[in-house]
Amino acid sequence: MIPWLATSWTHTPDGLHWTAYLRRGVVWSDGAPFTSKDVIWTWDAMLDPAVGFPYAGMFAYVHKVTALGPYAVRFDLSTRNALFEAQALGTPILPEHILAKIPPGRLRGSSFGQQPIGTGPYVVSSWQHDDHIIFDKNPRWWRGAPKIGRLEILIVLNNEARIDALRDGTADLVDTMATADYFSLLQQDPKLEFVHLPGLYSYFVATNLRLPGISDLNVRRAMMYGWDRKRLTQGLLHDDAVVDDSIVPVGLPHWHDGNVTHYPFDPARARDTLEAAGWKLGADGVRLRGKDRLAFVLSMPNGNDMATDEAAEFQADMRAIGVDVSIKQLDFATFNDNLDNFKYELAFISFGGTTDPDEYTLLHSSQIAPVGNNFIGYRNAQVDRDLVLGLQALTNAQRKPYY
Repeated sequence: MIPWLATSWTHTPDGLHWTAYLRRGVVWSDGAPFTSKDVIWTWDAMLDPAVGFPYAGMFAYVHKVTALGPYAVRFDLSTRNALFEAQALGTPILPEHILAKIPPGRLRGSSFGQQPIGTGPYVVSSWQHDDHIIFDKNPRWWRGAPKIGRLEILIVLNNEARIDALRDGTADLVDTMATADYFSLLQQDPKLEFVHLPGLYSYFVATNLRLPGISDLNVRRAMMYGWDRKRLTQGLLHDDAVVDDSIVPVGLPHWHDGNVTHYPFDPARARDTLEAAGWKLGADGVRLRGKDRLAFVLSMPNGNDMATDEAAEFQADMRAIGVDVSIKQLDFATFNDNLDNFKYELAFISFGGTTDPDEYTLLHSSQIAPVGNNFIGYRNAQVDRDLVLGLQALTNAQRKPYY
């Protein structure tokens, strides 16, 4: 972590008490001064249950945050945490002089997100939803004028249109693209510059464990054996993805452990697993046990042609073992809201994006949505314990066994 809104920080030897010293002379983009009031208000709001911040559980160990004057803040922790410096001290700070006027229960639905005030290098100058958003340089930025005067983000929901914009120069940068498009552009447009890196995300099918059928571990195991992920990566993804059985991506080689239970494609084993668990084929080719039927809706965000093709292959693989899957595409906001409220059955998702293996907010039982991001409804006492101990250990060597 590099100090920015803070100039430095210190901590006691036991790692339980931290003091952050704030940078003087910083102002919000509307001209109001940035002080410890903003830091204290932000933390109070994050930890207030009435606000409903979905990552609040990650910071439950932060016992108290107090101001030591206008330019210093003290954090008292109930237990040490390996990610305090990276996550807590890296938390974006919000403007108290604007948001404190809004009742906590209305903060997440306030208009602040449409007209944000910040301390960074850019301000939002215009925003046309589903079309574009323009950022102009912030003349009050404490570091001076940024080198790039204007950033225009085009919101293009059609995959082909995104690639066309890159080809004809309408766009200067496309952040992530389908593998097929990558190889096509690589051959046709040598003038383009490509950055190709191992991913920090794991992509998987989330399962709502509150549902009959899905709640049966045998069904989930059978679905894994029945899903030909290797064919998918070799075909649709041009062998540009890794079939894995760990939620920690191979892009984190220090933390990734390949010595986990593996699920090779074995449809015969999938069918045998279901038969042994009492799931018998019905007249329509779909398995059932009593009144429960293995028929589920797979939800996914719209606008991604590759994901649509992946879903179709998953659907065919499941049908071959007696599991009926229908596909439902949703706008991203509705998709996320359904996840948070368990209004889904199966969902194509990704999780990760950081260089740390911690999955507390995704897997710990205390983080079941909407409190946290455990929208699967996963509960496992040993995993709960290891997630906590993995954060309380401070060195990589001490943490690694838990992950």
